[in-house]
Amino acid sequence: MFTFIKIAWRNIIRNKKRSAITLSAVGFGLGALIFIRAFVDGAHQQMIENYTSLVSGQIQIHARGFHQKEQLEIYITEPEKISSSLKENPYIQSFTYRIKAAGLVSSPEHSAGVYILGIDPRHEKKSQYHIQES
Repeated sequence: MFTFIKIAWRNIIRNKKRSAITLSAVGFGLGALIFIRAFVDGAHQQMIENYTSLVSGQIQIHARGFHQKEQLEIYITEPEKISSSLKENPYIQSFTYRIKAAGLVSSPEHSAGVYILGIDPRHEKKSQYHIQES
């Protein structure tokens, strides 16, 4: 075992230029790998922040069974109870009501998929969207 290490060390010292090029290539590759990994992690974190701030929020409350079917007929029957308990919680800064749905808009020539987001303007003023009268 010691003989292999001795031979390897002699090869490294004998051809210093080749060893420097190899070491530089490995260092550059490792640096590029670390940079790309950090860039991808940052982009992933930014996507999560964008989605939670613009679409979903930090917490979602749905009616029981909504995630299995995701139909508009499955909704919270008494939102006032949930609203009052959320208002009493000192850790909650704001909340809002939203209805999300997907649909299809079509004309005689074209059709396109749409994403529909229904909001309550009274609550949205307190959360993230700044709605102006026009």
